Amino acid sequence: MIDDFLQKQGIMKETCDVMYLEFGKARDYETLIDQLFNSIESQISSHDTIVLYGFSMGGAVSLSLANKIARHKDFNQNKQIKILLYHTFSSLSGIIDSWDLWGVKPYMDTFWNMNNHDLAKDLDQYANVKIHAISSTRDELLGSSIFSYNSSQCITKEHSESHLNISCNDI
Repeated sequence: MIDDFLQKQGIMKETCDVMYLEFGKARDYETLIDQLFNSIESQISSHDTIVLYGFSMGGAVSLSLANKIARHKDFNQNKQIKILLYHTFSSLSGIIDSWDLWGVKPYMDTFWNMNNHDLAKDLDQYANVKIHAISSTRDELLGSSIFSYNSSQCITKEHSESHLNISCNDI
């Protein structure tokens, strides 16, 4: 679904999450999520199961988009939402703190105020949402801010290998 969306927008599939930031020239995070949701809303309506994959910062986008879908009046009860997070963080401010990136902290707190742990906690109230998070114990960038959340709705796994072969069948 996302590949089709990116192709229709003329965006080549890249490993860089920054490509999403260019969509609609969003000026803040909430607007970005709204624009992504509006662009895929018709595709969401025609599927019973929605699978969102998020790598690194894309994990925050996936969780936020899932939260928007789950809260939507037309979708929250009849859609199964599966989120696969791969090497993402608990909170972006935790990464900034661990790397002493104080110069970007004010900007990040206002534009990218992402807390994946809080989003997972919020999504926990929806029985139709399942979160699977995979991370590596050798991830140097995330440090101690590796995403981890324990509930019946969220399965968190840590692996010693930094690269894993995963598929939607894993969730």
